[in-house]
Amino acid sequence: MPARRALVFLLFFASGFAGLVYQVLWMRELGRLFGNGAQAVATTLAAFFLGVAAGSHVVVRNPFELEALPRPVLERAAELAAWHSKARGARGKVEVHVCRVADVRKPKGFAPGQVQLKRWDAVKVYPKGLDEPAGD
Repeated sequence: MPARRALVFLLFFASGFAGLVYQVLWMRELGRLFGNGAQAVATTLAAFFLGVAAGSHVVVRNPFELEALPRPVLERAAELAAWHSKARGARGKVEVHVCRVADVRKPKGFAPGQVQLKRWDAVKVYPKGLDEPAGD
């Protein structure tokens, strides 16, 4: 049993380390797009777990507790979410739902990646990855 426990801790460590590496890489890449300011940080945090998110949900941190996120940050996060979803190959714009964390819940029995939204707004964007320029 101790070997199994050590393996679990090793996997958690490796996962966290990989996440930090990705965060640094994304921060540098997005810093070129937005400059090294709050927008780059917010977008990096928004995109942080996209690669492993089953439903391509995005969480954008709002450290300054703004009433609304800047539109470019919101749209870039939506583009990345769409890129990491089944809509990646879409030829037109796709609708991405945007909401606050407080408005998201996962009822018991829901499938992986499936959540229930209390309130949301919709943003229509073209799916774009990190290597593609933001915007239309």
